[in-house]
Amino acid sequence: MKTKTLFLVFVLIIQNVHAQTSEVTIPNGITNFISWITSLDEQVDNIYKVQKKNKLIRQLGYVGTDLDYLAEEKRVLAATVISQHDLGKDAISIELLQEYKESIDNLSTNISKLIVLLNDQYQIDGNEILDAIRFDLTSRKEVELKEIAKMLTNESEFSETLIQESAERARLHAISAKNAVFDLRAKLLATQ
Repeated sequence: MKTKTLFLVFVLIIQNVHAQTSEVTIPNGITNFISWITSLDEQVDNIYKVQKKNKLIRQLGYVGTDLDYLAEEKRVLAATVISQHDLGKDAISIELLQEYKESIDNLSTNISKLIVLLNDQYQIDGNEILDAIRFDLTSRKEVELKEIAKMLTNESEFSETLIQESAERARLHAISAKNAVFDLRAKLLATQ
C-alpha cells in the first residue's frame, strides 16, 4: 500500500489550517489521484462493463460535485475561524464542524462507490488510493479540528494569512481534481 504517497484530494482539501512556518508542502495525493483518473480516461473503453456505464457516469458526477462542495466548505470554515477569532470567541459552531466532517465522509463514500463500478484490473490502484485516503482522513480531519480549537483559544499562533492560503490551495487542488473527473465523465457521455 502506498499510504505515505497517496494522500489524494482530501488531504489537499483539508490541509492543516495551522502551519508553524511559511513553507507550504503540497501532498502528492492530488497528482496521484489525477494520474489515476487520467489513466482511466486514456482507457475509457476498457474500464467498465457496458451495463455499469450509466452508473459510472452518475457516480463521477457525484464525486465532482463533492469536490466542489468541499472546497467551498473549506473556504467557509476558514472565513468562520477568522471571524470567530476576530470576535474573541473561543469556539465555532459544532454544526459547522459536523457538516465539514460529513462532507469529507460523503466524498470518501462516493469514491468508494465509483471504484466498484470499474473493471477488476482498474480497481486495484483505486482501492490503494481509497485505503490511503481513509487512513489519512481519519487522522488529519481530527488534527485539523483540534488545531482550529487551539487557535481560537490562543493556545497556538493564529495566522489569518495562512488560513486563507490553505483554503485557497485546497480550492485550486479541488478544481484540478474535479476537472479530471469531469473530463472522464464527458468522454463517457460522448460515447453513448
